[in-house]
Amino acid sequence: MLPLPFGAGTLVRNTIWLASGRVMSQLMAVVLTVVLARGLGTAGFGQYAFVGAVVLIGNVLTTFGTEGLLIREIAARRDESANLLGTVLGLQLVLSAVFVLLVFAGAGWLPNRTEGTVSALRIYSLSLFPLAFSSVFSGALRGRERMDLAASLGVGTAALQAVAALAAVWAGADLPALMLCLLGAQTAAAVLGWVACRSAQPGFTVAASAAPAALVALYNRVWPFAALAALAILGQRIGVLLLAFMAGDAPAGWFAAASRVVEGLKLTHYAFLGALLPVASRLGAQDTNARLATLVKQSRLVLLGIGVGAAMAASALAGPIVDLLYGAEYHPTVMALRILAWALLPYAAAAPIALVLVSTGHERVVLRASTLAVVVTAALGAWLIPMVGVNGACVAVIGGEATLSALLFFETGRIGTARFSPDVPV
Repeated sequence: MLPLPFGAGTLVRNTIWLASGRVMSQLMAVVLTVVLARGLGTAGFGQYAFVGAVVLIGNVLTTFGTEGLLIREIAARRDESANLLGTVLGLQLVLSAVFVLLVFAGAGWLPNRTEGTVSALRIYSLSLFPLAFSSVFSGALRGRERMDLAASLGVGTAALQAVAALAAVWAGADLPALMLCLLGAQTAAAVLGWVACRSAQPGFTVAASAAPAALVALYNRVWPFAALAALAILGQRIGVLLLAFMAGDAPAGWFAAASRVVEGLKLTHYAFLGALLPVASRLGAQDTNARLATLVKQSRLVLLGIGVGAAMAASALAGPIVDLLYGAEYHPTVMALRILAWALLPYAAAAPIALVLVSTGHERVVLRASTLAVVVTAALGAWLIPMVGVNGACVAVIGGEATLSALLFFETGRIGTARFSPDVPV
């Protein structure tokens, strides 16, 4: 077997940093979820989940895949980072303004939404502006492999959100007021990101020119990243959206509660993949095909092993977990969690392949596979939800993940093919 194609010590250290940060962030997210689930009730939490899903999709759309491009290019030393950072921030702010205007104009036309939900959505959509700054700062830190600071920034952001939610619930705030508090938390998190970047690199700036020509050039490079990120997050949140429109707020809340637990089970996967991306980007720039193939195989085995253990534990302990976190009102979440936990296996099989393909310039391959996977998820959900409700949404998510895994498995040969040139827009 070939030796590991990276400094194992650096990868382990960076994984530990990111894993630790994700553990702390997930603990804060659990606090946030439990506080809101108990404070808002089933219907209120379903409304919150809907608003959060829409804004999360908006964040993916307005980030436009640029964080992944930042990490790849900074790690591979293919771009002068100050110019790239400024252009990326300019593009994100322009796209955020467009999305916010669309939300303000169209939120009132959404079906089956209360006036409070519409107001909350309009307020929380403004968080896209501080999120644009946070995305650029996070990408810069991770591209330079300052995972310690990136992890600290993630923990700080989650803590600010949890404190804001606690304060709002304690004060008896309604959903719009809650979202206003969370907007303030996101703004404070952006300030923390700036401080972290200045700590990592004295003189750090994003004041580079973002002229229209530069924004257009960046758009041409990054749109496949944007489409890929949007499809990935849509695949994760489509269960909430389908249930909200087809079954009501309570089933959407049950599914959201289960999915939050499963997202927590992915924290080691996320940490490992986050540490792996800059490593794979450097190897892609060096054209080390055999080592990249070894990297994919070994990473897939590691993540599958973790996924099997996590899925078995979640299935066995679903009842106590739901009772402890959410209470008796969320009893349907128990079966949903038992089903949804097994989505970890196809996810673990697909994620390393997708990451290495993207890091080596084959993002369009992943984009095609992800598009079909989302279509499969939506079709299965539309078919199963009317029959079995929230459990049907869970099965649909597993079907979409399995489709993506199967499609990417047959594309692993592309890792060894000719990749992009640093001078050619990707």
